[in-house]
Amino acid sequence: MSLGNIVDSRTDKTIEFVNAVAEPQWEALTPADHEKIANLGIRSCDWKYDTTYDEAVEWVSQQPVPMTLFVYDHNSDPIGLNPTE
Repeated sequence: MSLGNIVDSRTDKTIEFVNAVAEPQWEALTPADHEKIANLGIRSCDWKYDTTYDEAVEWVSQQPVPMTLFVYDHNSDPIGLNPTE
């Protein structure tokens, strides 16, 4: 499991769907982790919109380096993709 941290910024935790952003947990990475990021092409920021909280946790948990998961309301646009238009 590579889930290092969760930052949950949802205002309504009862809604099933969320928007999620993940990034490597830079302060926790070893030199070997930095090599994995370069060799595997891991993005410095990745996202999944309209996913469930559990799916977002599973997605980040499968990454090969420690990651921070940021969780937002499903109707928000945390990285400016504006998926509803």
